[in-house]
Amino acid sequence: VQNTEPFKPFEVQINVKDIRTEIPDAFFAFQFDFSFDPNITFVKNIEEGDFLSKGGGNTFWGRPEVDNLGGRVKNVMGSILGTEGVSGEGTLAIITFEALNDGTSPINLENVLLTDIQAKPLLPLISNGRVKVENLTPWDVDFSGTVDIIDIAIIGKNIGKEVIYPRPDPMAPNP
Repeated sequence: VQNTEPFKPFEVQINVKDIRTEIPDAFFAFQFDFSFDPNITFVKNIEEGDFLSKGGGNTFWGRPEVDNLGGRVKNVMGSILGTEGVSGEGTLAIITFEALNDGTSPINLENVLLTDIQAKPLLPLISNGRVKVENLTPWDVDFSGTVDIIDIAIIGKNIGKEVIYPRPDPMAPNP
């Protein structure tokens, strides 16, 4: 469980640990999808973690398919380029989300595939997560934890202006 506030970015790491294969240092590639609640959060970025490159070799990082409106990401994948694998623990991917609204969003891994250097599947134990988003105080526009004259000044300065929030769909109306 991770807690955050609306309109704040936060990271979720997809980690592996205790990777054991029949052949030592043989973890070679992975692929997974994941889902989340698009009313609570959206994906800003997905980047490769450091696990596959810890052996010093080159890696392949795929281009995930992000559907922020549907709350799904498909084909997060990476592979080692070469004949040497890795073992142990580390981070496969780092997902940067941005919170939108109060609530709790599950982060569910789906269609998880892990392979060794002989393309034999590895059987992972999967732990899903969730993020809880809650605004500290209504009208606390500077997120200081207190509604004070600074908030009133910010509101006063912006009366009549269009409010732009970070949104996964730029065509959606302001909340």
